Amino acid sequence: MRRPHHTHHCRCFTLLELLAVVMLLGLLAGYTLRSVLLQPVSPKQTLRQLVAIDAEARLLARRDGPLSLTLETNEESGTTEVKLKREGLERSYSLDQLVRVESDAQTEGVLAYDRHGQSVDYVVSLIATRDKLDIAGLTGWSTINREAGEP
Repeated sequence: MRRPHHTHHCRCFTLLELLAVVMLLGLLAGYTLRSVLLQPVSPKQTLRQLVAIDAEARLLARRDGPLSLTLETNEESGTTEVKLKREGLERSYSLDQLVRVESDAQTEGVLAYDRHGQSVDYVVSLIATRDKLDIAGLTGWSTINREAGEP
């Protein structure tokens, strides 16, 4: 009597199919990561970063004495460099937006903080948008707002 021939088929992926799936997942992950990393910084994020730098300047002035905050715009690259300076200290930050500083005192982009962490009242405006940051020099209280008529 003849035995029936049993063919056993393994139901699994071949190596080629597995490599194709891994390659597609890698491409998808790379595209997603690139999109996240190259996303431009929002105006509000830039203003929040300036709030944090102002708070740091006030704390450093209270702890170690007077210092200055300098904002230098670079029109070619569309960036602003913010520097905290005092003898023996220089910290630098780069913002991906052009900003303008306005105050009652003629500061020319340089703000001084006394040993109590106080400065003049000032407003930082983003040049590309109508977003503004109002900072009260006495307290450091800040408000992010838009000019009238903006949504």
